[in-house]
Amino acid sequence: MRDAYQRGILRQAGAVYQFRHSRLQTYLAQQHVPQSAPTR
Repeated sequence: MRDAYQRGILRQAGAVYQFRHSRLQTYLAQQHVPQSAPTR
């Protein structure tokens, strides 16, 4: 998180970090493939 903040990808708003560019956030969200939860 600190590296991304220092590079200007994230900004800090109070206690949370936010993406500076919504297109990057959208792109990264689309790349994430959720793993199915293990069955009991």
